[in-house]
Amino acid sequence: MKTHDRWLELAATAIDFELSPLERDALAEHLAGCQVCGLQIEALRADARQIAGPREARLSPATSSAILSRVLRTRSQPTALRMVALAALLALLALGAAAVGAALIQRWEESRLIVVAPSPAPHETPAATGSCTVSWEEVADRSSVGAELNTIIHGQAGYVAIGSLAVPVGSGGSTNVGFAWRSIDGAAWKREPIPGARGAKRLESVAVRGGRYVIVGHPEVGGANPAAEGSVAWTSDDAVTWSEPTRFGGAADVVLAVGAGPDGFVATGVRFLDAERVGPGLVWTSPDGVSWTTAIELPGATAVTPASIAWSDGQWIIGGAGGTGVGRALIWWSVDGRSWTLAQDLPEASGSSVSSLAAGPDVKVAVLAGPAAGLGWYSADGRRWSGIAAPAKGERWFAVTAAGSGFVAVGRAAEGEQPMITAWSNDGLRWQTQTDEGGRLLQSIVAVDGTLIGVGNATGDEAAILTSRVCPGP
Repeated sequence: MKTHDRWLELAATAIDFELSPLERDALAEHLAGCQVCGLQIEALRADARQIAGPREARLSPATSSAILSRVLRTRSQPTALRMVALAALLALLALGAAAVGAALIQRWEESRLIVVAPSPAPHETPAATGSCTVSWEEVADRSSVGAELNTIIHGQAGYVAIGSLAVPVGSGGSTNVGFAWRSIDGAAWKREPIPGARGAKRLESVAVRGGRYVIVGHPEVGGANPAAEGSVAWTSDDAVTWSEPTRFGGAADVVLAVGAGPDGFVATGVRFLDAERVGPGLVWTSPDGVSWTTAIELPGATAVTPASIAWSDGQWIIGGAGGTGVGRALIWWSVDGRSWTLAQDLPEASGSSVSSLAAGPDVKVAVLAGPAAGLGWYSADGRRWSGIAAPAKGERWFAVTAAGSGFVAVGRAAEGEQPMITAWSNDGLRWQTQTDEGGRLLQSIVAVDGTLIGVGNATGDEAAILTSRVCPGP
């Protein structure tokens, strides 16, 4: 779907049908900042008014009287010539009416708008339409047996997933060591070592820009405070051979997520005040994943824990949580990665956190992890956000990705035990869901060329790599 088309279709729908409150608000929000759509929608409405009440073609009184007197002139029998003249007159009138109608139809088609049926009310979760479902299938992979996988991404060298694997140490002991897994097609995987001092390494996030992959993480020293040795980054240009770790940030700074944009990489994390308390959220920037700036603090909140970062439409977006006590879900935005603004008037989300972000052609989606937040929020510009009314509250969402013409999200139905739940949407506003009872739980998903690949864990502390066709389709 081309940029702006969804808003033009909503405007076309509003001419003959009543929009839901959610759709009406979203359209108004978009039109407030989009002059292109405003001009096209005004032209659409003008055409609709003209079609609904077309102007009648009128003859002058003198011409009308002359034609009428000639047609009604009494004759015992009309001549053949007059019959031909009358037929010609009627044919001319018919051609004129056809020309007027064709012009109106042409103007309507030139607007390139489609009138669609009204959408379900926002409090409803529509049933699956046709054959559009997400059906996960397991990918058989020996290299990830016993691993815990947390993130997947796709770039020029293929898929890269990161996680950890329990490695034996000493007499009967073990430690979790970070590894990367690479696949060209999402089906055959190979485990690649991550360089560094021997010992546990926790890999938090991975991003790719062009052919450069960047993994961020930190030494995992145990306890509530993993910050004893700071944060590190690894780079690779082929997803096979990874660089030695580059340290950045202070000793108490813990990186949690990294994203890629046109000018390089931006990472976000948190500063530990002590073993049990976190302080401000932090941001670092790098042109290449090797050289990193000094940390910048995220404004507007205390006790911040960023969880996700994305680049979309000329700006960065960070999602996470902040505030004392139970805290709440928060979002920040920046056009350069250095100067940040806390988004205002966010929907209520106490006790929740923005766990993942995704950007489509017209809409951004943030999914939430928390007991009272519902699926999440949507935004047209990344700065003003509205709540997604369905599915029901109580779910915990781990990841969302742009897929085909819409979005797909994964999570679980409630705290504690599985099952996994998958949701998908054509527009980011209206979602369908289904439950997976297969004993697996995905933590991260990516969509490439009509195929979804997800990584996570399965029953028995085993890794899970699952695949499905994209729904909605491309």
